[in-house]
Amino acid sequence: MSIANFDTRNHPWSHHNIFVDVTVRGFFGIITVIVFYKLGEVMEALTAKCLVDFAFAAKLVAIQHACRLVLQRSWSSITFFSDCKMAMHGLIGRKAPIWKSSGVFDDILLIFSGLSNAHFYRISRGSNDIAHDLAAWATFSSCFKSFFVGK
Repeated sequence: MSIANFDTRNHPWSHHNIFVDVTVRGFFGIITVIVFYKLGEVMEALTAKCLVDFAFAAKLVAIQHACRLVLQRSWSSITFFSDCKMAMHGLIGRKAPIWKSSGVFDDILLIFSGLSNAHFYRISRGSNDIAHDLAAWATFSSCFKSFFVGK
């Protein structure tokens, strides 16, 4: 699986490029995190189901999972991509856009501050199709796990 045809290449790619998305069903967010190598090959992916109060919180929990994955793997040179405009603008500006989400938001900023050479970029919904499709598949299949594809 490759992402070379997506228009995210107009943003600088790092060694690890992480795409996140979520679907929300009732009080549950089904999150997806997909990690690509710099050349576009899938390295790994994960899906998880979590309890959330509102849709924006689910988006932040997906980004939080991605940040924790980076810490667990001790990666450096990371680029995070999401189609959630509010989350990306808040993270870039370092201010929680919704006070109810400030706990998760602050946790993301704390993790992010400890990462060397890490960046957030907002991408279009169409550019995030692969993460969106995995979230839809995980929701439909009730499949929540890690997938290790890479080298």
